[in-house]
Amino acid sequence: MGASSAFTVEVPLGRAEVADVPEHGQYEEQGCTLSRGTTPVVEDDRAVRELLQLLLDDEGHRTLVAPDGRKALQLAAQESAPSLVIADYNLPNGFNGLEVIASLRKQLQHENPGDGPDR
Repeated sequence: MGASSAFTVEVPLGRAEVADVPEHGQYEEQGCTLSRGTTPVVEDDRAVRELLQLLLDDEGHRTLVAPDGRKALQLAAQESAPSLVIADYNLPNGFNGLEVIASLRKQLQHENPGDGPDR
């Protein structure tokens, strides 16, 4: 079996009476603009890839999923510039996550948000 990654995010719990955070779906009512666009997810772990797609689609993004960098570049060639790129670092078939993001930027001639600058 290959290596995998695990991530943990710890945040302090806040008190509801202090936080002035809109509930899900209330952003537009309060004058906030959420940018939702095309979001490629490049992840070789099928379960993680599908989970991210469900999450992003549920939030109104148009999600493109690819198991590796080559497939991501093929999909991107048929699409407009993404608003965000989510890429696993350890990918099969010749590209790591940073290389995928840099290649997408070069191919699309667009500074898409991603995990780090061109290297």
